[in-house]
Amino acid sequence: MHIEEKSLKKESFYSLDAYDGKSIWCVQNNADDNISDKIVIIAHGLTGHPNEYLHMSARNYFNEKGYDVLRFAFYWDDNPKNRKLEECTLAIHAKDLNTVIEHAKKSYKKVYVCGHSYGGLTMLFANPSVNAIAFWDPSFYAWQDFLKDSVSYIPTLDMYTLNWQAKFLLGRDFVEEAKHFTPEQANSLAQNVKAPSIVLKGPLESSRRLYDQLRSEREFVDFPQADHSFNKGFIVLPMLEKTHGWFEKHP
Repeated sequence: MHIEEKSLKKESFYSLDAYDGKSIWCVQNNADDNISDKIVIIAHGLTGHPNEYLHMSARNYFNEKGYDVLRFAFYWDDNPKNRKLEECTLAIHAKDLNTVIEHAKKSYKKVYVCGHSYGGLTMLFANPSVNAIAFWDPSFYAWQDFLKDSVSYIPTLDMYTLNWQAKFLLGRDFVEEAKHFTPEQANSLAQNVKAPSIVLKGPLESSRRLYDQLRSEREFVDFPQADHSFNKGFIVLPMLEKTHGWFEKHP
């Protein structure tokens, strides 16, 4: 049986209640008929979603290694109670991430979290109490690095467009939060992280800056040939191997 077929046989969908009455969409793929004692939670990036190549590759990889895998959406469109992107902020993302983590802790002895891009910055806000963390090419000084040159205000909507190949709507709260989130605040959040953390760098220089500010047990791995989503060739495989090795060191 192929890895993906095995994973799909043990796939389940459910929603969790968020702190404010919204719903958090989740898809879980178990490694076997019985639940494992360890689970990987994946937090996607800004404008991303749980079904990206990177996250599906992680699902297959970790299921094959005996980990259950939970991918969740910070926003989704199949339920009126799910958030929309324009309703989100990092602070809200962090609360939802911790809701997902607390749910997993009810069933699993070992909980690991991976955050890609803005999902990595979300982890700084959440500061989760887990066995270990993997930052996948994380954002850090987001406004200065890329957001300020990518957003445009729409007066008729009182919202912003994020201009990344396609246009995405962002709420005023999201942009104001990003504008006022200083590098000094980012540094302080990184220094407060307690969980053992590995930073896996693609093209974002912010990955190195985040690593430099961490005070927890840490490791840094640079993938100079990678694109931001680890889509080039098969670079995702050594990246996941490094993630897995870090998790295995922190049972």
